[in-house]
Amino acid sequence: MKGDQSSSASSPIPEGGARTAAPPRAPRGPQISCKGWQQEAALRLLMNTCDPEVSVPFAGREKVHSLFVALQSLGSDQTLIVRAGNPPGIVQSDPSSPRVLILNDMGPQEKRFSGPERWGRFLFGAAADESWTSAGAQSAVWATFATFARAAQTHFASSLAGKLVVAGGMGATGGAQPLAATMNGAAFLGIEADEKRILGQTRSGYCDICVNNLDEALRILKNAVRQKQPVSVGLVGNCVEVIPELARRGVVPDLLTDQTGALDLGYIPTGLNPQQAAELRESRPQEYLKRARESIELHVGGMLELQKLGAATFDFGNGIFDAAGEQAAVPHFATAYLQPLLSAAVAPVRWFALSGERDDIFKMDEELVQGAPQNEILARWLRMARKHLRFQGLPARVAWLGPDERLRFGERVNAMVARGELRAPVVISRDFASSTMAPLPGPEGRFGVVGGPSPRAVLEALREAASGASWAAFQCGPDNEAPQAHLTTKAAVAEGTPEAAQRLKRVLACDSGIGAA
Repeated sequence: MKGDQSSSASSPIPEGGARTAAPPRAPRGPQISCKGWQQEAALRLLMNTCDPEVSVPFAGREKVHSLFVALQSLGSDQTLIVRAGNPPGIVQSDPSSPRVLILNDMGPQEKRFSGPERWGRFLFGAAADESWTSAGAQSAVWATFATFARAAQTHFASSLAGKLVVAGGMGATGGAQPLAATMNGAAFLGIEADEKRILGQTRSGYCDICVNNLDEALRILKNAVRQKQPVSVGLVGNCVEVIPELARRGVVPDLLTDQTGALDLGYIPTGLNPQQAAELRESRPQEYLKRARESIELHVGGMLELQKLGAATFDFGNGIFDAAGEQAAVPHFATAYLQPLLSAAVAPVRWFALSGERDDIFKMDEELVQGAPQNEILARWLRMARKHLRFQGLPARVAWLGPDERLRFGERVNAMVARGELRAPVVISRDFASSTMAPLPGPEGRFGVVGGPSPRAVLEALREAASGASWAAFQCGPDNEAPQAHLTTKAAVAEGTPEAAQRLKRVLACDSGIGAA
């Protein structure tokens, strides 16, 4: 479909100022309310990301509503510039330019990471939320699944069947671990002090069993290991007590890691339940920090003891070894298991069926397997995801694909849309590891992009970095530091047209962020 389009579809936008307005839910189907499919796709993916079922609570209603309205009025020769904390600005561009450029401020947390470790921050959904391409919990499940699969290749001849995997934490990110482990055939023990978190994962189907006793957990897991049956057990307990007890008993996991809330010291010290820890953190923060650090040191000490006994132990990016002063004691998951993927230009890719039809995703799953017959991990993921994962919001799939796999997949999906095999166009997005574009001008120039006249050099640099994309997202440095921007995500729409095929090729084929064709 070319140029601006009129549509009889009613507006899907909820009222911005109404206190009782329902959270947004992305429209489904072939009818659009915007002036083209690129704008419509951006609108639907933004609404999908704001859907509480997917990721972000519907907050900042008026600000988000202004983006909805801007996207509906956006022409196919215009670009919407979005900068966190500022109203959207629209600049004149051309049909080949991105319809949306999203500039997200880089906070202190992002600055702590570089190389594979920084890229690892994007594995669990942060970049997806900020680029309007969130697929819900599936991103964390896939990233964890792939890490366990690579660990199995490294240590256990490619299989976790008959192996014991132990990890702490079953919150928003750690909750992906039990399902990801069993999808790799493992017997999994997840240790979590907050029983509600485990019960939430059992209700969602991510964890099989919740128990309150270590002996019961070990009995279940011992049988599963002997029979090489996948099972996941969530144990209500504190890692600082359970992990050293495993070492004392000589119960050595085959694979050991952690996803407790250690990075921001959202940790439950020994002797406290979750409510008591929260109250102490609020009323006496210094005492809380002292007790949390002491517990983290004991927890990490237990992990290192199990490592000496033979457990393959790794840091899963939550910073617990750093917090205990032992950051060099174990490998980081991105460096240990994902570096070969990074070196081969494998990148996170997400695709969304704008039709809302789950069968469209299943058809694309089959097409992807046929196009990548040698990728056993990918084939197993697609097979297991179809069996175990519930779609959140728009039906979507997540995987990491190499350059050739991405190219073939984009071509095939666009052709499927053209032939009418899919009920509506498809959004395909990919993340970038650490693509740094040319430095931006000073703070006044960068802010000039948003809501006012745009310095041409800034706009041209952003457009060049976003070449081919329907929309793109960047992480921008804070105003008091050397201005720079990192390209994090590009998204393109498979509309079934030759123009869409070219956009997809440019987005999916390039390995660097700037000037790639």
